[in-house]
Amino acid sequence: MKAALRISCLIGLFILIGSMPCLAQVATGTPPFGSFSGSANDVVNNANLNVHIAVPVISKPGRGMNFTSNLGNNILG
Repeated sequence: MKAALRISCLIGLFILIGSMPCLAQVATGTPPFGSFSGSANDVVNNANLNVHIAVPVISKPGRGMNFTSNLGNNILG
């Protein structure tokens, strides 16, 4: 009986640890102290020459929040 209780506690501990969120997530967007250049539709990362192109498809004003939709593509340099 004690062995079954220990095994069930161990399984519960593994499930608890496995369901915790990962703390090493990568932030989206541009880093705060990065060097970037480009125009209205593209952004070039000057450190590694990666290019992000965003082509606007639709932009409609709304009551609380505007609706914008872009087609995006990342080109790795």
